[in-house]
Amino acid sequence: MAQNLAEKYEGQLAQAYTKDSVLAGKTNTDYSWNGVATINVLTAVTQDLNDYNLTGTDGHGGNRYGEPTELDDTKQTMTITQDKSFAITIDRKNYDDQMMAKKTRTVTKAEIGEKVVPFFDKYALQKWIKGAGQHSSITAAVTKDTALDMFIDARKKFVNALIPLSTNDNFAYITTTAYGFLLRNPEFISVEKLGNVILTNGEVGKCMSFRVVEVPDDYLGAKTQALFVHKKAVLAPTKLKELKVHDDAPGISGRLIEGRYRGDAFVLDVYKKGVLDSTISG
Repeated sequence: MAQNLAEKYEGQLAQAYTKDSVLAGKTNTDYSWNGVATINVLTAVTQDLNDYNLTGTDGHGGNRYGEPTELDDTKQTMTITQDKSFAITIDRKNYDDQMMAKKTRTVTKAEIGEKVVPFFDKYALQKWIKGAGQHSSITAAVTKDTALDMFIDARKKFVNALIPLSTNDNFAYITTTAYGFLLRNPEFISVEKLGNVILTNGEVGKCMSFRVVEVPDDYLGAKTQALFVHKKAVLAPTKLKELKVHDDAPGISGRLIEGRYRGDAFVLDVYKKGVLDSTISG
């Protein structure tokens, strides 16, 4: 009989996922699950400013501050589309029961770190690129002479879009090739120069108020060199749905491990200008 260990091991495996993911700690987590495949995000709608009226006779019911407006929220509902699974067998010939349990945990964590996390990280970054509210076209692949230009342009566009740069919540996901060129620029502050700052996974330094995160070249697609993101603008919900362990399943002498992950990635409509891609045009 199979045991569903998703709930039992969810905390441990979530820690393993967080340790390996370059997105961990860099996304908006202010959402609620609505069932098993839908999440909701509520965002308060701000009001335009009024001119304060000293007499209170400007048609606003005598209120000098203006006509009161009830606070409203916009709700963005998003559906989880990615439903991934794995099935692994461990033959009993080499393991006693105690070793089998230990091997089960080791294999499961390895599957998460080497397969599940890379898939969802890459998927999320490319989904954010598609949903970016701002774009920066570049004419060719980044060189040591142009690597900094991406950051200068991104910073300018974030400032003009009123995206806060002082909160330490802005990230630049940059391909490892482009990062190699950025390293040669004196404006880049490497990890060694940051001192005792606590860094998240993949974070390699800071440049133009962006915390720089190095990712494999193929994570951003064929033409995108960098993706600039404000934490509040993006979501990457994932959920361990099932983790089943079968002892001596039919046709198997040993254990069968079956896992299922659901997840997706989104750009919030109200904050989409906080996502900008630097992509080769044409």
